[in-house]
Amino acid sequence: VGSLLVLVWLALVVVAVLGARSVLRRNRWVGVRTTATLASETQFVAGNRAAAVPVGAAGVVAAVGGAFLLVDDGA
Repeated sequence: VGSLLVLVWLALVVVAVLGARSVLRRNRWVGVRTTATLASETQFVAGNRAAAVPVGAAGVVAAVGGAFLLVDDGA
């Protein structure tokens, strides 16, 4: 489970960085996917830019949780 959370951290950080840099384009799998953000490419980019910090923070939570589980598993 710890390893999975570390992978989740990596995925969330990548999405956060791409969103913050306005590089993440509308797609079927990642990013903030609401009716408003999917209405246009401009709104998708703006929504993901706004969500970059919370998504990055979720990644940090996943990384800390994963690291704790990996360390705790070894004890």
